[in-house]
Amino acid sequence: MVVTLGMAKGGVWKSTLAMNIAGVLANQNHSVCIVDSDPRETCNNNVRRRNEYNERQRSQGKPTVPEIHCQIKRPEDSLNKHLEKLDEDFDYVIVDTGGYENKAFKSAVAVSDLIYLPFFPCTDDMDNLVPTLNVIVETEGYIRNVYPDEHIDARLIVTGADHNSKDLLVEALEFSRDLLPYASISSAVIQRVKKVVTIKDDGLTLADIKHPKRSMFELLVDEINGKREVKYQREMVTEE
Repeated sequence: MVVTLGMAKGGVWKSTLAMNIAGVLANQNHSVCIVDSDPRETCNNNVRRRNEYNERQRSQGKPTVPEIHCQIKRPEDSLNKHLEKLDEDFDYVIVDTGGYENKAFKSAVAVSDLIYLPFFPCTDDMDNLVPTLNVIVETEGYIRNVYPDEHIDARLIVTGADHNSKDLLVEALEFSRDLLPYASISSAVIQRVKKVVTIKDDGLTLADIKHPKRSMFELLVDEINGKREVKYQREMVTEE
């Protein structure tokens, strides 16, 4: 399964989302590869630190955490054929890429099983959803010229929320409903957890340390695997 995470604006926890989804899946004994096409290479750096952590653990005779693979691609790379090959080699391929402005995202869209667009409930992030969704809709149009019944499964997901964000979340969901002709809305809400920041030094995820808040990522993985429904299903527009 190929799951792409895309958003042009930074600071939406995209790489954190990618790592923690991979962490849940790896701890469930699945083989996972992250394709990092973000110029900051956040996921690649986290996986490198994770590998170094495992090396230290082995040298001290201590338990290690499950392996997560990572490959680097450039934003201007075409990923479709590469992702199709990785999909044969791994149970899950998680693509960390930008939004509508780069080729990596555009090419990943066509071969992904799912696309998640993380955003924080604020005006800037919401505005960035529209051009990103436009790319997805355009790609879907090309696909449906050949396969009329096919559609791209894009989902919006709120990230970086805190326990005081209830009103803001309501506002975000109200805005997102206007985008239902183009994307579903995830039932998962990814909250801020201080521990996420501290364990990054070792490339660890909440699933690795059995943190109680790992449950929000586990619920998201259940949604990815079809064991949990999205909050709002995409309302497909039928052509007259």
